[in-house]
Amino acid sequence: MNVEPARNSSLHPPLWFWLIPAVMAVLRLIPFLSLQVLEPPEGFSYMGVPFIPKDFLSYIALIRQGAEEGTWIWSNPFTTDPQTPHMIMFFFTMLGMLCRFTGLDPVWSLELSRIPLLFIFFACFWYLLAPLLSDYRDRCMAAVLVAFSGGLEYFAGGLSDFLPARVSAQIKLDTWQMYGWNTFSGFYNPLWIAAMIPALFVLKAVLWSPPPESAKSFISAGIFFFITYLIHPYTALYLVAVIVAVPVTKMLLGETIDFKKQKNIFLGFVPAGLALLAIVIWQSQDALCRQSAANVFSSQILSVFWYPLTYGLLGIMAIRGACRWSKEAHPFRFSMFAWIAAAIMLHSSPLTSGYRFVFFLHLPVCIIAAGATRELFTHLYCVKKSFISTFLVAIILFSVPVAATYDSVLDAEKLNIVHNDIMQTMATLAELPAGNVVSPPSIGNMLPAFTSHRVWLGHWFLTPDYMARERTYNLIVSDVKNSGLLAEIVEAHKISYIVVPAAASPTVEKALAGRIARKLKHGNLATFVLAASSAQ
Repeated sequence: MNVEPARNSSLHPPLWFWLIPAVMAVLRLIPFLSLQVLEPPEGFSYMGVPFIPKDFLSYIALIRQGAEEGTWIWSNPFTTDPQTPHMIMFFFTMLGMLCRFTGLDPVWSLELSRIPLLFIFFACFWYLLAPLLSDYRDRCMAAVLVAFSGGLEYFAGGLSDFLPARVSAQIKLDTWQMYGWNTFSGFYNPLWIAAMIPALFVLKAVLWSPPPESAKSFISAGIFFFITYLIHPYTALYLVAVIVAVPVTKMLLGETIDFKKQKNIFLGFVPAGLALLAIVIWQSQDALCRQSAANVFSSQILSVFWYPLTYGLLGIMAIRGACRWSKEAHPFRFSMFAWIAAAIMLHSSPLTSGYRFVFFLHLPVCIIAAGATRELFTHLYCVKKSFISTFLVAIILFSVPVAATYDSVLDAEKLNIVHNDIMQTMATLAELPAGNVVSPPSIGNMLPAFTSHRVWLGHWFLTPDYMARERTYNLIVSDVKNSGLLAEIVEAHKISYIVVPAAASPTVEKALAGRIARKLKHGNLATFVLAASSAQ
């Protein structure tokens, strides 16, 4: 019995399609809104940053700097080392300008930006996907899978509690939603959405642009590549991997390589490549930028071993879809396999920070799985009339958004809570003239996001020699005999303010006798305002 309707090649999505980004936006906004209405425990406050505060606070710091200074190129606020502005992140520039001209709070600007970005992303996804999935039903299913599908990690997480503690902890760590094993989880970060929008145009040009192709037709793709780099360099690095993976994959699978297209891709991307090379050379003149760039290389990988959990039934559907694409000799099958291979190579490579690239795998997996998944639901619901089976399959495929939202709300409550002593200290420092601050790393991570100060120790990625500085700070506050270290830091880094546990006040007073203009105490924290001469 054939119950499938005729194909519809319409370029326009059905009206209900726009519910996909709308629902996704609402669910991803719930953790942030929960922090606005929930009451923290007595004596504590919420920062209001729902996802991975240590990283989101750095985003907010850059947005705040753009809003206050109107700058398009930033200094690094998480270090007091001498520097000139060399940081470029176009997305945060736009949000900073928005806050500057509207007065919108940087925290709200970051969270609310996800809403229009999701609608733009899915609009581009629909229109750019037509050559890959000509049947509009498959495009609809691909969009649904991209937005809401996931694996079995939450089921496995519950069952893992019955395993040895070390094994359970490893499962939960490596399948953590913030790595972006699926797009719903990954789109907690507006920065990733912003970068994926121009990246889609690059991927279309490189992977599934229909012939004839010329170098001129790839120049626009090069422009989008340039924009992607300015938004998120890691996404641009992934695009480079895809470009390289296409001819390599075809060669390994015995397919003829279109050398003319490869030449045109190269020629089309030359202007963008030269422009980016100039930017990289310029940025490399700054020691802080060179050090941050070196952090790209590390051994923190995510293994393919986790695929049965992180992709589950979706992975099976993708395998079925890949077999069909091969059997039907889909014209872009090798390009799609290269797209997937590039993501696998990067996220499992010991040479790169692999966890940063796992996010790119879910999108092509969903595209390849779309047709097989649609036919599975058609068979279960329309042919077999098995509503229970259909419901169970839907639960297995689409449970992640509910589970991830619930987990995100719990994490937001747990990770955003800070003692009122810290918030009072922050409020005091926010009213003081901008200066350089020595503080505990937890406070240093917050200060540039909520004040105009720069910190000697703050962010694990952006503070040079973070671990060494953390050890030095601990030495300072643990023993008054180390007061000499503090005096050296104050002079070398032109420190204006010092925050220490109240018990460590004698260290500051001994090291800076005669230089302290004021001492402010908030609970268990003491803030020292230094005389202007000590900061010169």
